[in-house]
Amino acid sequence: MPKLLIVGFGYSAGFLAKELRPQGWQLVGTRRSPSTPSHHLLGSDDSYDSVPILAYSAGNHAIPPALLDQLPTVSHLLITVPPTADGCLVARDFASLPPQSLPALRWIGYCSATNVYGDHGGAWVNEDSPCKAKPGSRGGNRLLAEQQWQQLAADKGWPAPIVFRLAGIYGPGRSALDRVAQAVSSKDDGQLVSASAGGLPPMSDNLPPIGSNAMVSRIHVVDIARLIAASMMQQASAKPAHPRSASLNDQAIIYNLADSLPAPTDAVLAYAASLLGLPAPTNPPDRPKESTTAAVESKKVDAQRILQALHATLCYPSYREGLQAIAAQTLSAPNSLPKP
Repeated sequence: MPKLLIVGFGYSAGFLAKELRPQGWQLVGTRRSPSTPSHHLLGSDDSYDSVPILAYSAGNHAIPPALLDQLPTVSHLLITVPPTADGCLVARDFASLPPQSLPALRWIGYCSATNVYGDHGGAWVNEDSPCKAKPGSRGGNRLLAEQQWQQLAADKGWPAPIVFRLAGIYGPGRSALDRVAQAVSSKDDGQLVSASAGGLPPMSDNLPPIGSNAMVSRIHVVDIARLIAASMMQQASAKPAHPRSASLNDQAIIYNLADSLPAPTDAVLAYAASLLGLPAPTNPPDRPKESTTAAVESKKVDAQRILQALHATLCYPSYREGLQAIAAQTLSAPNSLPKP
């Protein structure tokens, strides 16, 4: 039975678990503080759905005994913990492991982000595009973490990691619908200025602000789960059906995960409002456009490589289908989103 260890079990990991459990996978996850039952993270009230969650805080250079005990039987390893200015703290901790600590390991996945590309002035980027993120920026930290995992795998003789560069993540409870609803419930469109973009999960970095007109790519959390699961189920020894990315060395396998309709934040919020039967949100006339300390990055992310390699299609090829599905589900539930 294949066994997946998810280091950093959160929102997206819960959807991946729901994808794999019916197929007989064994799963175990880690969190800094595993106080929340995992079946709640999976949106279930049934403890039968639970995934064992171990306490692990990366960066202490010490892996807890309970986690060490799991490693000999782990066949697949997925890291979703966001990096710091020092890169991936999980990679630094795992560097202390002897190579034989993971004898069954045949697949490594690292969840990065498309902000490694930096600003491309609204142009299309793919896996071979230059990474313009500056060192010390969020994208620069992601790029450093990618390189650390590549080097660690080479040093230990582990399988070359597959890097998933995720566009802006959205899904049930964490979408433009929730952001619009938050503003309506507060009776203040200005809430859109200070609110985070739908309470995005930790692996997704801040999106460009309202009013910037920056082109943004997104990916529904269900499609993330389906594509990562499909990658995991490929034979670890199979050669990829695409050229290796030139942005890392020959061992790196990099995939963008994004839908096919990049759009400015304003357009997505307006569409979400229309699904709720509400007017498009606007900034109050006495308040400037949403501001941010981060530089505005504009790009459109091409994700055809992973779709072709896995012979896959997206459940939600654009934010329109994704928001429609979320709206249909949430509006039918009592006390969900505000009604007009």
